[in-house]
Amino acid sequence: MRGKLVSLLVACTLSLGAESAVATTPPKPIDSGHIDIIHATSTGPNNLVVQMADDTGNTGHRVYRTAESARLVVNKDRWLSLDQQSSFGSLTQGEAAILPQTQITSPRPSLWPGWDLNEARPHFSQLDIMFDEVKGPAGGKLILAGAPKVFGSDQYHSFLSGHGFSLTSGQHIHISNLSHEHMYWAFTKPGTYTMRLHLRDGSKVAPYVCSNTQTITWNVQDKSGIVPATTLTPYGAATMDAGCVASQGPSLHNIVGALADEPADPKTNQNGQAGGDQNQQGDKQNPNQAKQGGDNQGEKQNQPQNDDAEKQTPEQQNSDQQDQNAGKKDNSQEGQADEASNANGNKPLPAACRPYKVGKVKSTTASGSHVIPLNTHVHPNWIFTKPGRYNVVIRQSATAKNGTKLSADTPLTFIVGGSGNANEGHFDIGTTFTNGKLKAAVKDDRSVPTKTVSPTSLTFGLTNAAKETAPAGIDFIAPAGAPIWRIPQVQKAGVPWVGANTMDPQIIEQLASGVTWQIVSVNGPGRLAVFTEGNFGQKPEIWMSTQQQQQTKLAENQTVLNGLIYEWKTPDGQPCTPTSEEVESLGTGKLLANTGTTPLSWGFVALSLGIIVLGCGFIAVRSTNPDRQ
Repeated sequence: MRGKLVSLLVACTLSLGAESAVATTPPKPIDSGHIDIIHATSTGPNNLVVQMADDTGNTGHRVYRTAESARLVVNKDRWLSLDQQSSFGSLTQGEAAILPQTQITSPRPSLWPGWDLNEARPHFSQLDIMFDEVKGPAGGKLILAGAPKVFGSDQYHSFLSGHGFSLTSGQHIHISNLSHEHMYWAFTKPGTYTMRLHLRDGSKVAPYVCSNTQTITWNVQDKSGIVPATTLTPYGAATMDAGCVASQGPSLHNIVGALADEPADPKTNQNGQAGGDQNQQGDKQNPNQAKQGGDNQGEKQNQPQNDDAEKQTPEQQNSDQQDQNAGKKDNSQEGQADEASNANGNKPLPAACRPYKVGKVKSTTASGSHVIPLNTHVHPNWIFTKPGRYNVVIRQSATAKNGTKLSADTPLTFIVGGSGNANEGHFDIGTTFTNGKLKAAVKDDRSVPTKTVSPTSLTFGLTNAAKETAPAGIDFIAPAGAPIWRIPQVQKAGVPWVGANTMDPQIIEQLASGVTWQIVSVNGPGRLAVFTEGNFGQKPEIWMSTQQQQQTKLAENQTVLNGLIYEWKTPDGQPCTPTSEEVESLGTGKLLANTGTTPLSWGFVALSLGIIVLGCGFIAVRSTNPDRQ
């Protein structure tokens, strides 16, 4: 009995010591970079988890953390005075510390918080973000607003259930289409603000599955850079969700250490996952012994790898494809000739559908470029002026840390006014870095875990859901009142959401600066412009655009690569549509284009020419020596 009592006392002492160690670890201040402060994951229909997904480390390695392990810092330079008569100024009463929807990168990068609920799929189709209690300085306001839903409007969008903009206790946000979004956050007084919240299944009435609870803390500096001591004042009465059924299964997702700033093992990926022992204390955890349920705030915990909720980078998920393509020529170099691949030992692969060079694309008056900083994720507007098929080539270029100039041409296909195989969902265009080269890639978030695919495998369809009327102020692409088809900056149901991403770990590690996007060619019935709307209604920043000009019209069995048009035919000369693998093989040099003859027939041609030359030489010799028999 005495032995058991001693063991119990020792265990209690160790437990209290461990809790004390966690409690005394100071939260990490985060004042710049991308962070999803409300990040949902799920391993099954009865499991729902909310935490933070932190990309601010500038390494490309995502850190999942508890909200209690961080303090979100709003810097002094975010104080803005806005015209009270303006749409946003009327919300803030003229002055507020504001984190805008579009990331600020200069003169000083700002904090860029958002939410990402994608990884709750497929177990949940709708979610509610429930704000149980909101507090802040007396007399202050915490304002949450979205960009105007109507293109060109100055009426900001309310996410809140009460259709207002001031966030108070008891309000909720219903998300009917799980997505990744950014929004405006505004604070009218300096000091400390807190938001205690949880997620619940938004597709059902009570009882419904609810997540753990997390408390997000904001530290808003005054204009001198000080966060004043704050007596937290409730913004409305705190609420408790009586309809909740506690989440079952893992309570935190991929947490190496709840207060960890970086993955514990250098071999861990951006999710904090490793192939080996993940436990910082050295104890190996049985995947079947994961802690379950409850609100595990600030708790150090390691979870088993979960394939259904893992988020990978292009470099990690496309490794098999990269291994196959290693050492091969890709479509990243301007003017690369297909025949040159023979010089590198590549052999033509047999194909049921083969490419034939038939000409060059007409020169387009495409212009403009845009630099995307490293470790950035941004979504521009894409506007097309006429329905039809568009073949677009964008060159992504950068400089490696060793000074090497790199580029990757990115072929994109859009069906405007029709359907493709990518008509909705979140897509990020970017590059991977393999064998010293850039390779174009697209991160496809329509499934969990996300997939990395070749750009040639996707055809973006812009149905009537993308059709709008051009507002005033975009005369560079369309006059006011004209019909347009738009991929917006914010995600819209029924429209593919196509953005840019430079967050791949190898890209961040190997490049000296950001990635420049430049439009190479646009072939389609109308014009294209890619641009971002300025914060608070500022003038749009044009990335790339084309002038009014008749473009090269391509047949269904034609593709464009490096300014050359290829027509695809079967061995018996019939038109055919190539697979994405065949198009990609053309770009990598594994598949050689024909010019109307096969490599074997070229050999016979060379042999015939040689015989003709020898014959002509023999005749010439005889003509100069007529007496010779």
